[in-house]
Amino acid sequence: MIVVVIAGQNTLTAPKVIAAVMVFLGVYIVTRSKSRADVEADLAKKTALLQKVE
Repeated sequence: MIVVVIAGQNTLTAPKVIAAVMVFLGVYIVTRSKSRADVEADLAKKTALLQKVE
């Protein structure tokens, strides 16, 4: 898309910029989030620690 804008074949508008930012933000969020297995493993560890304290 950047090549097309530089070549003058298209224009870069606010909705296109917002869409690109949203795509990159979504990819970032997905790659940074934990998997369900990781979340369940962390919960199991915390539960085990709490049971030891009691």
